Amino acid sequence: MARIVGVHGIGQQDKDAADLQRHWWESLVYGEERVGLPSTPKDDFQLVYYADLYSLRGVRALDSSYDLHDLSSGWEEDFLISLGAEAALLLQADETTTRWIKVDRNLQRALNLLLKVPGMGKVSDTVVIRWIKEVHRYLNEEDLRQKAKERVHASLGDTKVVVAHSLGSVVAYEALCEDSKGVELFITLGSPLGIRKLIYDKLKPNPGQWPGAIQRWVNIAQPSDVVALSKQLDALFDSKDVRHVEDILVPDPAGLFHAHDVDRYLSRPEVVKIIRE
Repeated sequence: MARIVGVHGIGQQDKDAADLQRHWWESLVYGEERVGLPSTPKDDFQLVYYADLYSLRGVRALDSSYDLHDLSSGWEEDFLISLGAEAALLLQADETTTRWIKVDRNLQRALNLLLKVPGMGKVSDTVVIRWIKEVHRYLNEEDLRQKAKERVHASLGDTKVVVAHSLGSVVAYEALCEDSKGVELFITLGSPLGIRKLIYDKLKPNPGQWPGAIQRWVNIAQPSDVVALSKQLDALFDSKDVRHVEDILVPDPAGLFHAHDVDRYLSRPEVVKIIRE
């Protein structure tokens, strides 16, 4: 079993599991080289891959042209509105524009603003809506949720560090709450765990529960990462003792246009040093 286990995030169904593992490992090694540390051996890192679980039931193909009409009323629309409101703050939108999103719940305005955030990169509206649906499915399809957590459990043996990105931080958190085995360090990157009502309040077994016997939890976010809508997790998760979430904000000019990308996080000196401590 690997000493370091990663858990990927949203939008990975078109990636081969081996290729994705290699991408994570190479990003980590690049970060290690930047700070003068020896490279993590390939067999000391394993990526938990669960994206294929989304194709086990009838689900539209990756190249399907999703649009706003495909969003279900309720949670999916609420999630887009929340992301759009965060985008308005990052773009310093005027009061009228912000009102269109927060009060009038204008979905098109929310989506347009979200796509204008530099940190989103060159994603399309179709991709954003597919991402929203992925998160919704994980939270509402118990079979998919359980199978994803089982894959995390199956990867933990002699593992000491779990590094989870995006939706993967939700999967990893819930798995570690059930059984953290010998894992000592939990690192969340670009995590949506703190989004109240939409994600935080839907966590299992209980929102705010400390993940098992984890000794240290470090949460890292970039300022322009809209997926990490709530970048401060410390006040939301209680260990009942001296342990607490260490929230770290890492401005990264090089990652401005792809702030949520996992390689922008894994190659950060701050992240690498924590993993290798």
